[in-house]
Amino acid sequence: MTADPYRERLSQLLRRNKVSMKGASAALGRNPAYLHQYLTRGSPRVLARPDVEALAGLLDCEPGELRHPTAPPRKPARRKRRHPPAGAPVGEIPELLVDLDDPAQIEDVPRENPRWYLPLALLEQEGRADPKNFRIVSVRGDAMEPVLGEGDRLVVDTSRIRPTTGELCVRWDGSALAVARVEIVTATEPAQVRFQSANPDYSPVTCAIGEAGIVGTVLWMFRRP
Repeated sequence: MTADPYRERLSQLLRRNKVSMKGASAALGRNPAYLHQYLTRGSPRVLARPDVEALAGLLDCEPGELRHPTAPPRKPARRKRRHPPAGAPVGEIPELLVDLDDPAQIEDVPRENPRWYLPLALLEQEGRADPKNFRIVSVRGDAMEPVLGEGDRLVVDTSRIRPTTGELCVRWDGSALAVARVEIVTATEPAQVRFQSANPDYSPVTCAIGEAGIVGTVLWMFRRP
């Protein structure tokens, strides 16, 4: 990665305070590799405001020392144009992405960009939903391993934002799209929901359903052999 003063400052403060990246990630309630990926791979490209404030308290510094005023520049990705297969009617489904260059996207809804094509019979009959509400989500990270892996793609029904216990859903956690197994917490007021990762290194997240940021419910998974 190119030099980034905010990442360099975080690395200095971790060394000064003798705090490991794994330990700091755990203090944020994140997976153990979270800060390692941020510092060495540039993912996420910027830290969410709650993470910055928590790190500032942990490392005894000002939040401004760690917070990017704007997202660092990135190299534009080259995407191959996908064409619908010949032979059968197909439905066009956009893929959900996140654009951290646009501050509105960080606080609001991920943007849509590439298009995917799937058979209409699969979408309408097996999905039992309107294909216009379907979106593709690409899996990143190891939170759902071994159920889901890096590069798997999910078909998500964005009309179903109240999944039931046992279903997989996609939610916006404030910095990225996250996939988790849903558990509705009973006898709570207001109603709460718990999100459980398949990877035991990730702690469950519990919050009010109205604050969960659920984007949709997973219908199918596509995995490379």
